[in-house]
Amino acid sequence: KMNYRSLGVVLCGNFHNSETPTAAQLTTLQNALDNLCMERGIPKERVLGHTEVPESATDCPGNALLPYVQRYRATGSLQ
Repeated sequence: KMNYRSLGVVLCGNFHNSETPTAAQLTTLQNALDNLCMERGIPKERVLGHTEVPESATDCPGNALLPYVQRYRATGSLQ
């Protein structure tokens, strides 16, 4: 029932070793996260990769994208 109390942001690709996000994807993701956090009053510390969600974990966003999500949570920036 996480869909009733969370927002999901999707990047197209396979970020499990075979692909890394493009610069354009990271720019778009940065803008989307910034806007959602501002509009919804979500602290950056609450931005999680799907694999980090207790009781709802999956392999997403993959080991090539997760460090960007973790960096955003720590600093507010993907880069």
